[in-house]
Amino acid sequence: MSYTAMAVREGCFWVVDVPAVGRTQGRTAAEAREMAADLIAAMADEDPAGIDLTMQFASGTPSSSG
Repeated sequence: MSYTAMAVREGCFWVVDVPAVGRTQGRTAAEAREMAADLIAAMADEDPAGIDLTMQFASGTPSSSG
């Protein structure tokens, strides 16, 4: 399933909102993406291999899919 998450920098963390799933955080953009995927897998009972996640970073950091 496809998900889009929005990450906003707050202090030394990226706070990530995954609509209809929940919120998480990470210290780096890579960690924020990993935590978002873990959140989706746990809360939406999704197989991690089947998650199509697009990250949007409020600071203008490039989006990534995977």
